[in-house]
Amino acid sequence: MLNQPPRNYMDPRELSQRFAQFVMIQAQNILMMLGKIPTPDGEMYPPNFESAKMLIEQLEMMELKTQGNLSPQEAALLEKALSQIKLAFIESTGGTPHTMIPSRPMGGMPTMEELSEEEELEEAPPEMLRAPAAVKSPAPAAPIETPSPAAIPEEVENKKKFVKKYN
Repeated sequence: MLNQPPRNYMDPRELSQRFAQFVMIQAQNILMMLGKIPTPDGEMYPPNFESAKMLIEQLEMMELKTQGNLSPQEAALLEKALSQIKLAFIESTGGTPHTMIPSRPMGGMPTMEELSEEEELEEAPPEMLRAPAAVKSPAPAAPIETPSPAAIPEEVENKKKFVKKYN
C-alpha cells in the first residue's frame, strides 16, 4: 500500500489524450456555432457569433491559465486549434475578429458590471428608486389589415391544400 498511487491518479498519457479531446470538442462546438459543420442530426445551425465568441474566449483563457503546464504537443494543439477557429470566425463574420463582437450576457446571467450597479442601487436612497410620476402609456398599435378574398390571386385560391393528420 505504500507505493500505490492515489485513487484519482491518471496516467499522464491519458490526461494528455483527454486534454486533446476537450480541445477538439470545443473547436467542433465553435465551428457548429459558426454554421460551418452540421449537428449530429445533420442540421446546420444558423450562425451564433456571440456563443462562438464566448467559446473562443474560454479556449483563450485555457491557453493563458495552462501556460507552462502543458506538454509541447498539447500547447501546439491548443495554439493550432485557436488559430483555425479564429480564422473561421473571421471568415464567417465577413472579416470581423471575435474581439470586435459585443458581448451580451447569456441565459439572463448578469455581468459583473450589472452586479456592481445593483449593489449601488441597494445603497441608494428610496427617492432615487421611485418611478417618475407621469409615465405615458404607449400608443395603441394600428390594426392589421387582412386582404379581402377578392384581393387574393386566383392562383393561390386554386392550389390544393394538404393537411397531415396524426392518429
